[in-house]
Amino acid sequence: MKKLMLLAVLMIMPMSAYAQPVKINTIGVVSTQEVTGQPGPVSMPLQLQRKVARVSIQRVAAKGINIVEGKFTAVQDPFSGFRFGSDVNVIFSEFSAWANRAVQMQLLKKREVLHVLAPPLVVNNIKYMGGAALVCSAPKGGYSYSNAMDINSRGANRVVHSIHGFMHEILHAIGAYHSDVAGNIMHPDALSQIEAQIQQGGKRQLTILNESRAQVHRCIGK
Repeated sequence: MKKLMLLAVLMIMPMSAYAQPVKINTIGVVSTQEVTGQPGPVSMPLQLQRKVARVSIQRVAAKGINIVEGKFTAVQDPFSGFRFGSDVNVIFSEFSAWANRAVQMQLLKKREVLHVLAPPLVVNNIKYMGGAALVCSAPKGGYSYSNAMDINSRGANRVVHSIHGFMHEILHAIGAYHSDVAGNIMHPDALSQIEAQIQQGGKRQLTILNESRAQVHRCIGK
């Protein structure tokens, strides 16, 4: 069984709200590394990465949240040393490395979120997903990160999980906090929540609570 990490978050104070939409820009990370005994590269195919970004942004915007799709940029994995290791907590190292890179390259812009869609982390040939974000960072230059996986270590489809991980983290970046309400996208363990829905034959889509929308509106406006 593929193990699921809790989605993690770093927090900063909310900023003033504005009326113009927040642009969500995505970096799609491409890796040629392979997992032992599993065919193909560890990274999700680029076409699927674009779909994950587009669908995630559209689903959030459809709930009356003031965001728009920005640029999608594909890059070769600059932090391949983080990809394989002995501890899933390396996710925080990669999150920080991308944050530093974004600052150095001046990629963080006001009223924008830079979302890094990275390949899964691999520990003992098992692929792991997770994510992190700076809460309500969008007004001054937002940043979030999640892992994308098309098929897990046992051959099960994980595109839906990748979409929910993306949504969860960009919602953090535009102001939403965790909620323990079952079946909602901001649950601390959102990936396990969507997995439970799938196993139960449910709708395969977590909800965005009114309280989450209110938090976002206080951060970026309506």
